[in-house]
Amino acid sequence: TTLFRSRELGRWGACFVTDGHCIFIIGGTFTENEKITATTEVQKIIPCDETEDGKVEFKEVAPMNEARHDAFGAAMNGKIYVAGGKQRDVTLPIGERVLESCEVYDPSTDEWQVMPSLNVPRYSASMVCFKGALYVVGGLKSSNCGALSVEMFDSVADQWHEKSNIPVKGKKEIIIRFNACFATLHKNCLK
Repeated sequence: TTLFRSRELGRWGACFVTDGHCIFIIGGTFTENEKITATTEVQKIIPCDETEDGKVEFKEVAPMNEARHDAFGAAMNGKIYVAGGKQRDVTLPIGERVLESCEVYDPSTDEWQVMPSLNVPRYSASMVCFKGALYVVGGLKSSNCGALSVEMFDSVADQWHEKSNIPVKGKKEIIIRFNACFATLHKNCLK
């Protein structure tokens, strides 16, 4: 709908995850009435060859438990995982709180469940599914401090483990931001 699309254009810092069939737009920030607010909203974009009328469909799904801006996510085993991000917090000196919390969305039940938190709070990182495991790479711990650790989610132990650190040569005071991203999109998502 037009109202939905115009609202989405005013949103930034959202996380985009594809499960190979649909694209999920997760969280982000809206500016409404001069107020900047992170959101728990999640939408699903269904490509045109999977809809009855042959048009792209935008569908609202269950909201997350926690608002997130600059979060990161990936799909694994038919579920959507999202982690980290940040929220505005005027009570803090820097005005924002970096998150370590994680959630998982099950499309079959349309529910988000809280899952174990990351070891390192971060935003603007990358999450990938590789050989049946989730990995979080890089990102930022604050506006001037990169997160150089790599974490892996152990689904059997139900916890995140630090796997390694990204090797960096040079001055430590330089802001380092790593993004590693790949996605598989349905052929009609870009039409």
